[in-house]
Amino acid sequence: MRPSPTLTRLAYAAGVASLLIIGGCDDSDNNSTPASATPAVSSPVKNVILFIADGSQLEHEIAYSRYRYGTDNGVLGQSFPYKGWNTTWDVSLYNQWSWNAGRDGGTDISSIPANMAAWNSYNATPSSPWKDMFPGPAMQFSEGYMLPMLGYDPNFGGTAPFPLGSPSEPAAERYQAIPQPDLYTTPGTPIIARWGTTSPSTNEYPGADSASTATAMATGRKTDDGNIAWLPGDPAGGKLKTIAEYAKGQGKAIGVVTSVPFTHATPGCFVSHNVSRGNSAAMATEIIDEVVPDVVIGSGLNKVSYISAADQARLAAGTTAYQYVARTAAVDGSTALLDAATTVAANIAANNSGKKKLFGLFGGSYAGDLNNPVANGYGNAAGAMSYDAQGHMRHHDPTGTVVDGLGGFTYGATENPTLAAATEAALKVLSKDSDGFFVMVEGGDIDWGNHPNDYEWNLGAWHNFDLACRKASDMVTAGTNGMTWENTAVIIATDHGNSYMRLHKYYGKGVLPPATERLVVKNTAAVPNLDANIGVRWSSTKHTNELVTLYAKGPEAALNKLRQHEGAWHHGTRIIDNTHIFFAMCDMLGITPKVSYDGSGGTLTPLVPATVATD
Repeated sequence: MRPSPTLTRLAYAAGVASLLIIGGCDDSDNNSTPASATPAVSSPVKNVILFIADGSQLEHEIAYSRYRYGTDNGVLGQSFPYKGWNTTWDVSLYNQWSWNAGRDGGTDISSIPANMAAWNSYNATPSSPWKDMFPGPAMQFSEGYMLPMLGYDPNFGGTAPFPLGSPSEPAAERYQAIPQPDLYTTPGTPIIARWGTTSPSTNEYPGADSASTATAMATGRKTDDGNIAWLPGDPAGGKLKTIAEYAKGQGKAIGVVTSVPFTHATPGCFVSHNVSRGNSAAMATEIIDEVVPDVVIGSGLNKVSYISAADQARLAAGTTAYQYVARTAAVDGSTALLDAATTVAANIAANNSGKKKLFGLFGGSYAGDLNNPVANGYGNAAGAMSYDAQGHMRHHDPTGTVVDGLGGFTYGATENPTLAAATEAALKVLSKDSDGFFVMVEGGDIDWGNHPNDYEWNLGAWHNFDLACRKASDMVTAGTNGMTWENTAVIIATDHGNSYMRLHKYYGKGVLPPATERLVVKNTAAVPNLDANIGVRWSSTKHTNELVTLYAKGPEAALNKLRQHEGAWHHGTRIIDNTHIFFAMCDMLGITPKVSYDGSGGTLTPLVPATVATD
C-alpha cells in the first residue's frame, strides 16, 4: 500500500514564523523610514513604469486590437520583447476553493489524503473541480503552507491565457467564471464569505478583487479581498510596505496615475494602507499627508466618498506640498495638466521655492458633460477620465472622430485629461529626479466597462489605455529627461480578468458585432450551446480567475527578473504569480524588501509552495 503523503513546511527564506512581528510592528509611515531600510544593490534600471489594465484579459485586448488595427496583436504590449502571463488569485479565492475541496478551516495539515497524488497530476472531475475531493484535513491559506493549485489549476484554466492555451472550454468556464452554488458552504452550514456576509449568493464567483490583486503587485504578499496593502485577517499594525515606498526610501520619485478615482483600490494599494478599500477618504488623507507621492493624478473631484471636502479644500488652497490642478469648466484638462507639470518640472530643475509635486484631480459632475452614472451602478458622479459617447459612460462612438477611416473614439469631456496626457504629465515631473522613479498608471475604466458586458466601452477604455502606454514608450525612446531603454523598464500588466468574454467571429477593422450576434449568459451555471451566428459572448458580470497577460520592455537584465519566476509555482509552464511582479520590480530597482513594514523580520522573498512527497 502507498504510504500517506506528507507535506513539507516551506515558507519565506527569512522565516515567516515572524508573522507575529509583522502584526505588531511599528505603524510609522514611510517618511520616517531611513533609507538604510532599503540598501542599494546592483540593479539593471533606475526607472520602472508599471501600467495596469484593470479588469482585462487577452480577449479584451484582441477585441480592441481587431477594431483599431485589424489584427489580433496590435496593442503596444504585443510588440514588447517579454510576453508572458500570470495568476491573480488572492487569499479569499484560495480559501473558497479550499472549502470547496471539503476542508473545514484552520491550518492543521499533519495528514494529507492519499489521493494527493491525483491532485499533483491534475486528475480531478472537471464538472465540479474540487467538490468532495479532499474530505480530510483543513487547509486555509497561510504563508507557511501554500499549494498554488488551490489558487489556480492549469488543468482547468490552461497553461496560457485563452485562446493561446486552454483545455476543454466548458470545463475552463465552469472553473474560472461560473458561480459555484456550494462555494462557501459545508452541507447545511453557511460560513462567513467575502465582504463579511454569510450569504453565498453574492460571493460565489471565482475571481479576486482589485484591492487584493494590486496589493500582491505592490507588496509581494497575498491578502484578502478588499485589503489595501494590509495583511490578511486585518491585524492591528498589518500595513505592508509597497514598492513605491521602497523606491522613495532609495531617494526616487514616486507617483500614481489612474483614469478612475485616485483612491480606488488599484492606485490606493501602491500609496496607502487600509483594512478596507471602502475607506477611500481616509486613504486620501494618508496619501496627501503621509506617503506624499511626487505625482498623483486621477478622478474623484467633488466626490466626498473618495476625498473629503476638507482635503480637497486644502489642495485648492495650496496648503499641501502639491501644485494642484483640477477640472475647470471650459478649460481643456490635458492642456491644464501638462502646463502644471511643466511648472513643477521647472521648479525642480531650478530648485526654487515653488511646488515640486503635482496633484491633478478630475472627473466631477458638470452640467452637460458626458461623465454621468450608468444605470447598473458601476459609474458614479465622480466620473472616469475616459472616452464617452451619447450621454453615458459608453466609450465608442462610430459617428465620432474618424481614425484611419474607421469609426473612431469621442472623448466625453475635454475638461478631463486623456490618460496619455496624464501619463506624459507624470513622466515630465518624475523623470526630473536624478535618482530615478517608480510610477503606476492604471486604465481603471476597462474594468468598469467589462462589468456590464459593454463591448464598446471596453474598446474605448482600451484605446485610452493603449495610447497612454504608447506615450510613455515614445518618451523613453526620445530620451526625455534622460530616460532610455537602457535605464528604464516599462511593464504592462493586468490585475484580474472580468466577464469571461469570448470572441467567436472576426469582424475586421472598424467593424462592431451586431446586437443579434452578441450572447450574454450572465452568472449562470449553464454553459450554453453556441448558435453558429454568435460572434461574442460573456459568461459573467464579475471578475474571473483567468491567466492575464504581462508585457515588458527594457534592458535584458531587467526582463530576466521576470523570466526567473516562470514555472516556479506551476512546473513545466511559463506561468508566474502576481506577487512575482513585485519581486521582479524590486530586483530591477535594486531594492531588498523586508518581512515587516519597519524593516525588521529579515528579507522578504517569494513565497515557496509546500511540496508533497508521495513515495
